[in-house]
Amino acid sequence: MRMTSLKLESLADLLSYNLMVLRCAQTEIIDVMPALAEAVTAPEVKQGFHDYLEHVQKRASQLDDLFEMLELNPEGENSLGMAGITDEYRDIADADGASDIIDVGLVSVVKKMIHYETAACLIIRMYAGILDLDDVNADIQQTLDTNPVIDQQLSEIVEHITNMEATGG
Repeated sequence: MRMTSLKLESLADLLSYNLMVLRCAQTEIIDVMPALAEAVTAPEVKQGFHDYLEHVQKRASQLDDLFEMLELNPEGENSLGMAGITDEYRDIADADGASDIIDVGLVSVVKKMIHYETAACLIIRMYAGILDLDDVNADIQQTLDTNPVIDQQLSEIVEHITNMEATGG
């Protein structure tokens, strides 16, 4: 719940707000990914989660540089959407059942994180384009270029696990 009123008087304000929410979402991801990696059993899933964590840490650092360039404070906004996604992992990680199915469920949670982050970047890129902020666009485009690759890698891992499940091996 917001303690102060959000003030949006310009597209630049809306861009700033979305940048802050994105940075908060990245913090949520960074905080939860080690536990997610610990919760899975398949080595390729662990590696995929570690790769995504490294990507998000790098992007968060670059986003902090962008905040500095824009003279913005990255603190102050919550990412309720990402908080909801990260809460899902606890339900799945604590579930009773087959470890490979739980791994697939946890991969699904991470894919939701990737898609949330991608959606936020698309919105920011749209606003930055309208405002002719080429540096913002270039920075955000790096995430947009990398996220589909990570998403595809995780999809391939899920396919491999579920094919093994279907064939009993």
